Amino acid sequence: MKSVQDIIDEVRIRTDASNIEDGELILYIDELDDFMGHSVFAKLESKDVSLLDGVYSYDVSDITEPERIEKVLIDGKRIMKKSSPDDLLEGWYFQGVKVFLSPSLTADHSNMTIIYQPKNTPHNLSDTNLFVPEQYHELYVYHCLAQIAAKEGDEVNYNNYQNDYNGLLSEVLSVVTGRQFAPKFRK
Repeated sequence: MKSVQDIIDEVRIRTDASNIEDGELILYIDELDDFMGHSVFAKLESKDVSLLDGVYSYDVSDITEPERIEKVLIDGKRIMKKSSPDDLLEGWYFQGVKVFLSPSLTADHSNMTIIYQPKNTPHNLSDTNLFVPEQYHELYVYHCLAQIAAKEGDEVNYNNYQNDYNGLLSEVLSVVTGRQFAPKFRK
């Protein structure tokens, strides 16, 4: 299995990235992992929370950022996400690092289940736990190369690497979803 270091080595072989620190390349890899982990290869986890009578807010900072919450269940029943605290509908909303429940939802109920996307942890050089399957690790390389070219103001190479990235991403999406994403040429 490839590590972050292997991807960085491949990037350095393909371009003169001697002025780019490993930490910056790791940030590019983390950026792509964050995107892929929340869109293409989204993995959800859940946490059960015992509801306390008269308590309407629950800190979720230990599991995720509130904007990564997919849904909230009260005693197994999905409840609606409110658009704001002032919304009169019964439901939940988040503010800061807390999930807030309408007061009526805590009465006569005992359990809240939060379905969420876990926090991403930054990678280090030896990490092999990347979101993208190994056969598509070129996505990381193309993404890093495109970012380096953009930083250097090299529009031609940026466009070339971005096209390679987009082509491979279309292939990944086609495999994952079973649908073709790349437009087909028609006469």
